[in-house]
Amino acid sequence: NRETVRAALKAYVEAIYYIYHNRAETNRIVSKYQRTSDQDVLDATYTWFVKNVAKKPYPTLKGLQFLINEISSRLPQAKSAKPEQFVDLTLLQELEKEGFFGEMGKRYP
Repeated sequence: NRETVRAALKAYVEAIYYIYHNRAETNRIVSKYQRTSDQDVLDATYTWFVKNVAKKPYPTLKGLQFLINEISSRLPQAKSAKPEQFVDLTLLQELEKEGFFGEMGKRYP
């Protein structure tokens, strides 16, 4: 249901902000679950994340088109698909309108 997805999306967004703000704790958690203490690996993982994961996780139509193109060779019906068919941005837009991203920015400066 919509409220469950909304709650999960809010948790995901807060996790993103937390990661950006808490590098040491993030590295500790990644170290535990990846079973590595290699600081180079941890630093590379963190650096990749902050370069590739936006604080506002809006999907891009360009990225979706790339995925459609990739699967088109295995699923010919995908060739006629348009990225807009697969996204519903209303929950992200609602969170933005309600100031949720700003709230996260204040909580995790």
